[in-house]
Amino acid sequence: MSRLHLGEKLRAFRIRQRIKQEALAADLGVSQATISRLESGVMEASQQLADSIEALLANPTNQSSFDYWRAAVSRLDGLFALYRLMGTESDPLTVSRGFERWAEAGATAPDNAMDTIAQAVSQTRSALVDATQQPVTRPITIDGAKLHLNLQLVVDDHGSRLALVEIIRTH
Repeated sequence: MSRLHLGEKLRAFRIRQRIKQEALAADLGVSQATISRLESGVMEASQQLADSIEALLANPTNQSSFDYWRAAVSRLDGLFALYRLMGTESDPLTVSRGFERWAEAGATAPDNAMDTIAQAVSQTRSALVDATQQPVTRPITIDGAKLHLNLQLVVDDHGSRLALVEIIRTH
């Protein structure tokens, strides 16, 4: 992990945990000014401090629910993808192992599939948000293959809306 990226992750952690720079500085044994400089990218952490920060961030109790969703989806064998809903657009975040194998097997071009699914997620956004706890099903065609998308709204601990997408092949 780059040390600059480490500062961004540190800031996100601090905001998520609702702690001030002073409290985090005390936990890490540095000054508040050091935390401020790290977060703004003005300063790089020493290797010892970087190791301490990485250990803090790696602790499962300090990870966001988003990190869990992303990791869980990436390990699934079925056809799944996770998209962030932003305004009227959707941004692909990760796909499952099954999706990667499906694309690698030549069933579809990965970029084409991701773009087509992103468009479907964006077009279904209002129905998905209105349905809250209920999945929304939508037929879709990718490279001539007829599929169904099951979309489920997921809200992370920052209030960001995510769409968990299951791709079902129809015969």
